[in-house]
Amino acid sequence: MNSQSVPNRIWIEIGIFAAVALGLYLLTPGVFLFLIPLQMLAIRRGSSAFNLAALLLVLLAGVVELAMAGWRSDLPADEGYLRNIGLFLSALLLGGLWLVNQPRVLPYRSLLRILIATGAAGLVAVPFVGGLVSDPEFVPTMRNYIAGQPILRLGIAPSDAPGGAAVTTDQINLFIDTVGTVLLRGVLFLYMVYLMAAWWLGSLWGARTIGIRSPIGRLLTFRLEPWCIWALLLSGAAVLGDALGDLGVLGYVGWNVFSVFLLLFALQGIGVLQWLFRRYNVPGPMRVMIGVAMVFMLFRSVLTFIPVFGLPLLGVSEIWIDFKRPKPGEQDKDVT
Repeated sequence: MNSQSVPNRIWIEIGIFAAVALGLYLLTPGVFLFLIPLQMLAIRRGSSAFNLAALLLVLLAGVVELAMAGWRSDLPADEGYLRNIGLFLSALLLGGLWLVNQPRVLPYRSLLRILIATGAAGLVAVPFVGGLVSDPEFVPTMRNYIAGQPILRLGIAPSDAPGGAAVTTDQINLFIDTVGTVLLRGVLFLYMVYLMAAWWLGSLWGARTIGIRSPIGRLLTFRLEPWCIWALLLSGAAVLGDALGDLGVLGYVGWNVFSVFLLLFALQGIGVLQWLFRRYNVPGPMRVMIGVAMVFMLFRSVLTFIPVFGLPLLGVSEIWIDFKRPKPGEQDKDVT
């Protein structure tokens, strides 16, 4: 093998992974799937190869977008808005994954880099969202778009329709307003879930392609820094204040931060649960039943609070209770 073959191979690999990412981006704009090939390349070849592939993806996507600009100029207003939102979200996701893969720029553990990327995305999104909301055409256009979806249109009826109409137009408008509020309160949560999913899947599959162990640790050993409890408590106080009286922008910030750290402590709680399962030799079928029961409770309004708050509380309790400390005589026993 000559000295030039390896660089040539790497360039070919960069081109292949960038092309796959471009295809996924065009098929699912605004979804995290296009990030997975880039993260796989980061694991296989390092951050420099990732940077080159990301740059190549941006260039190729720009060429495609320019080539299709004339055709898209004839799109209905609602599709145009959705397209712009998808482009912006894709750019935020790519920028976030770039930060996660720059340990020299951010010399911290991966989780902290993900949190920094999420916070940066929130700051960048503020002027974009503000611009959309200030556009007098945006809100009515998107309201009409959502109300026109088949799954909603089936229940729409004039307000003066005889009794028996399933859903009125006013109810649809209330539903749309509620969905909008929920999205604004959880947009950073959704962003972080997208980013973590791409990072986790790409790292796992990338490691498998070269026969190494994934660099991402197991939930079994996942543990947050002690300062995270203060982020949870302070944001929780903001959420409570917003529930009692409208706090405006501060309320939206509180909801977003609270949902992010609630998720992280839930992951820590799942890790504690896995550890307890192994320590006390809980049978596999029983573990599956408990997992299925928790998923079932998520879809039962009366029981949702059990997994939504129970798992994070279990994770929070590990700050004071060392569940993973070996029992007497268990020092030489592998409980993992």
